[in-house]
Amino acid sequence: TAGGEIGYLVERRGEAGYQDPTILLRLLMLTERGCKATAQFWMIEGRDAVQCSNILPGDIYYETDMLVVGSSLNTAADELVGGAARFVTTGAIKLKLGV
Repeated sequence: TAGGEIGYLVERRGEAGYQDPTILLRLLMLTERGCKATAQFWMIEGRDAVQCSNILPGDIYYETDMLVVGSSLNTAADELVGGAARFVTTGAIKLKLGV
């Protein structure tokens, strides 16, 4: 088992073609509910942001069940929102290969 923290920065203004930042808000709300989730940690290198939204054949990633145990959010005066979500794994950590 393991644990860690996922840190992130989000622009307050969205742009077409990029992920919706409300996904991160849903992750933070898991703390409130005490919910378990399945997470994939992708090992992607050398691709632009548009091509990082899918696992391609041969891509390596870790997959595990996890529990979000804490979160923080920083809304500074600039255009970015920063945050972090702390987690612990609740099952085996599997190394997988995209097909």
